Order: sequence, then C-alpha cells, then structure tokens
Amino acid sequence: MLKSKLFITLCGGIVLPVITLRAAAILEIAPAPITALGYADVAALSSDGSTIVGSSFDSNFTSTGFLWKVGSTPVTSTAVATSRINADGSNSFGVSQDSKNIVTLSSGGASTTITGPAGVSMLALLAASDDGSTFLAVDNPIDFSKIPRPIWKYSGGSWTKLGEINGYVRTAAIGNELVSASTYDTDSYAASWTVATGMQNLPKLDGTIGRFDEANYINPTGTLLCGSATDASDGKVAALWKNGQIYNLGGYPDSNFSTANAVAEDGATWVGTDWDGMQALIGKLGGTAHSLEGVLKGEYGLDLGDYTLASAKGISADGLKIAGIAMKKSDNTYNVFRVTLPYALPVNPATVGEPVGIIFDHDVYDVGGDWVWGPTLGFMYTGNYPFVWMDAGSSWIYIFETAGATDAGFFIYDFKSGAFGWTGYAYYPSYFAFGGANDGQWVRLVP
Repeated sequence: MLKSKLFITLCGGIVLPVITLRAAAILEIAPAPITALGYADVAALSSDGSTIVGSSFDSNFTSTGFLWKVGSTPVTSTAVATSRINADGSNSFGVSQDSKNIVTLSSGGASTTITGPAGVSMLALLAASDDGSTFLAVDNPIDFSKIPRPIWKYSGGSWTKLGEINGYVRTAAIGNELVSASTYDTDSYAASWTVATGMQNLPKLDGTIGRFDEANYINPTGTLLCGSATDASDGKVAALWKNGQIYNLGGYPDSNFSTANAVAEDGATWVGTDWDGMQALIGKLGGTAHSLEGVLKGEYGLDLGDYTLASAKGISADGLKIAGIAMKKSDNTYNVFRVTLPYALPVNPATVGEPVGIIFDHDVYDVGGDWVWGPTLGFMYTGNYPFVWMDAGSSWIYIFETAGATDAGFFIYDFKSGAFGWTGYAYYPSYFAFGGANDGQWVRLVP
C-alpha cells in the first residue's frame, strides 16, 4: 500500500517524520430492491461514478431494469431493460419489454417512452446523449439471418436510417456516431463503422489474423474501444484500440479468455472479466491483467469479507470507481457492487493471492518471504541449503529432472528483463528426490 509522509516538530526543534497510511478502498453492495431481483447484470456506470444501471431476468425472460445512485434507494422498473446512463446518473435509457421502443428511467423513478422506428422486430439501444434527445439503435443486432442490419438515429423527435451493416453490431458512441461491429463472412473480425467510412477492420495483434476479436465498449466520444483480442497462442487477452492502434492489455495468468469491459477516459485504467475463472479484472496500460480482488487486498488494504468479485463491468471517467457483479460466498447469491479507490491504480500494483506469471504452464506465485515455492509437481527438497550458491537475485529458478534422476538442471527466467537462459547441470543428487520423469517446480530467491 502506498504511504504518505507528514512531519511534526517537537518543542526542541527536532523534526520527525510520521508515516501515515492512505485510506483503504471502499466496497458497497447494492441494497433492496436489487437484492430481490436474483441475478442482476450491470450494464453501465455513469461517468462520474455515482450511478449503476442494468437489468435482471426471471425464468420467463421478463426483464426488470434498475438504476442505483449509490447512497440512495435503487429505482426499478419492469417497463425497461436499462443499458445506458448519462454522465451524472440522473437518467438511464433502454428498450421496452417488447423490444420495439426506447424508454428513459430517471433517478427519481419517472419513465418516458419514445416510439421506435416503424417495422423493427428487436430494437437494441447502442448509445444515448446525456439529455436523452438523441439515440443510436440497431434492429436485430446478433441474428446472422437478419443481415444487413439497419442503424437508426433518433434526433429532433424522429428516426432516420443512417445505413446498414453486414455483420454483428455491438455498441456505439454518440459523439462521433462510431459503431463497433464484427464482420461476418467465414469468420468474425473486430470492425468499426460510420456513415462516411463504412465497415473497417480494427487493428489486430502481431502474429495473429484477428479472428474472433471483439470491441464491446466505446467511450462516449468514440476515441477509445476495448474488448478482447486473440493472441499468438490462440487465447483471448484484454485489448484496447486507441488512435488507430491496438494495445495488448494482457490476460490473467493461466486463463484462455480475458476481456476488458470498460476503460477510464484517459485510456489508462481498465476493468474486465476472466471468463475461465469468473473473476473481476483490473489493469493499467503498460502493465498487465490482475485480479481485482488481489489488487484491492494487496494495494488498497480492503477486506472483502464474505464477497468475491465475479466481473467488473464499468469504471468512472477518473478511474477511481468500479462497478460489477459480486457473489456472496456463504449462500452463492449475486449482487451489484461498487468499489471506490483512494488513489489511482499503479502500473504494477501490489497483489495478494494471484500468480505473477506462467512458464511451461506452471503458475508462479510471489507471496513474500525469502523463498517462494510454486505448485508441487512430484519434487521434494531433502537438503538444508537450497541453491544458496546461486546468486539468482529476482530471477525465477526451474528445477527439473534429467535422465536417470541422478542430476538436476536449472532454467532461469527473469520477469523484469524477460531474459531466459540455461545454466547447465548441477550434480547434487543427494539434495533432490524426484517422483517421476520431467517433474519440476518453480522457486524464487528474493534478496
């Protein structure tokens, strides 16, 4: 946790530093009536971080929209599936139960219906202006049998068809009317669309063809997009598109599917989900993906108590407030959460309880202390002075069995420099006992 220094002056004129810890992060769980909705999914967090909107669905697929201005009683409505929120959280927007119209829901509980375009079968709201006077929407956003898909704009009290998209439609920005989509031919590729440019593929990561890349979030001005991209190992990592470039935000260790769900307005801090482990993620441009829980515990000193964070869905413009889905461990129920960070996320935050890397498919943990041992893989140390003759510094050491289990070899990998090397055999068989061929273990020597 970061510290700040204050100074006090004693009567004798001696100045002494006083170390004070900054305040811990704050976790808030949504109250009733959201708690009675069952699984409630978060759709958006207002730019100022004050208000969360989303919807829940019952067994009959009937939706109940909600608007929670934190600190107030949540507002719910069965008339709308809320999916967008204005900057200060005073108004939310979504579609009606029959998917034909746009409905606004205010923080005071008032609702207004705007008739949708004539002839639509399944309207989806893509973007809304702060004052609720302008909307972008699409008919049948994901049914591939309904290609091409019309993009509609509501302004001045009427609807205008902007054009059609041959692909999946995901979201849009009200500022520059940029639409995030995916092409659909033999495969799916991330793309953007405007009236002027038509469909254009978004950049892909080096060494990939960009298959199944997705940009599921656009900021209001249309300058930042985030989602997931396929990396060279064919896994899905969180990705950011900015100024015509793609940035690999990283993936959670030992996961094949990490995604960024939202990004702060400066394009630096992002939040998302590890779908393999169903946990909320957080990261910084220039860093990598981290467990939000691990960062809250290690960097910000927050005890989550009975809750675990399953997904982070929204982040405020300043990057200090995060919204998502929490699970209560004692009864496996889900609810909406908001976390407030006391200061901006560092590029390399302190974490608790997460791997710091993977090599040869082995999780590598850094939990402090002089020696850190990874998962046991049939290796057992039998001596009293493990590797003290090696000046490994901050490097990781891989110990593995060689032919006949009569000697051992060492690989060195330094996470700071990225250097990887082979140090040769070490003939100290009395120090090792192996359970089978090719067994090994990661350890780290911390100076």
